[in-house]
Amino acid sequence: MGKRDWWRSIFFRRFGFWPKRTRTPRGLKPRGLRIECLAPREMLAGDVLLTGFYGDGTQWVVNYEVVGEDAEPFEVAIYRSGGGGANDSLVASAQVSKPADLTAGTGHSLVINAAFADIQADYVLVARIEADVKPRPSTAVEPAQTNDSRLFEGGGFLTLEGTLHVHGTGGNDQVTVAVADNGGVRVRLNHVWYAYKPQQISSIHIRTHQGDDILTTSALVSVPIWVFGGGHPECLRQRWHVVQLHDHRLVLRRPVEQDRQCHAS
Repeated sequence: MGKRDWWRSIFFRRFGFWPKRTRTPRGLKPRGLRIECLAPREMLAGDVLLTGFYGDGTQWVVNYEVVGEDAEPFEVAIYRSGGGGANDSLVASAQVSKPADLTAGTGHSLVINAAFADIQADYVLVARIEADVKPRPSTAVEPAQTNDSRLFEGGGFLTLEGTLHVHGTGGNDQVTVAVADNGGVRVRLNHVWYAYKPQQISSIHIRTHQGDDILTTSALVSVPIWVFGGGHPECLRQRWHVVQLHDHRLVLRRPVEQDRQCHAS
């Protein structure tokens, strides 16, 4: 309060006038403002769902999508499974760590080169997200997705030593092996043809799996060919029947009825 204001207050007090004071309204109490330190905001990792696993004729292709937020880096492993998960063995793996491959959305693809020694037995291939590096699901996705594995859907792929692997589907497949015009090998799986140069192929390993399958091979193909028809190994020789043999071609057919008998025995 300045000197002039102080003089005025004394002057009015002599006549019974008091200056007004700011008071707290009845029923209200003065409150203080307290600021608390909050924990840093944690971004939720998106859930990765495998949507496809097939061979494009040369490599493995794994399709996936990221649901929710962007995903954290993860690893996709390829296993060779003899059935039941007891005889699974790791044959390849690949790390996904680029930011563009971890963004939320669909249409992501991962290409993996096959480099493993094959065995003389029938098996299936399974792609899985490794459990110890699997991204934590986002709490915004309800219900939680658990599609972190995918069975091989068929197709062809090459290993580094030149073995061409051809895997059929779960249905009725038609596989054809023929000589290409350039002296190489042409392979057809249902409606898809694969062509290879002579120096690319050292052997062909065919696994048609289940279904009423037909395999046609040419006697002019000089590379070794393995054929596995699925099911119990003891039934393999009983399953395949020669239904056509002319023009240097060998046609094998496995009736699905006999396949069922082998599984039942």
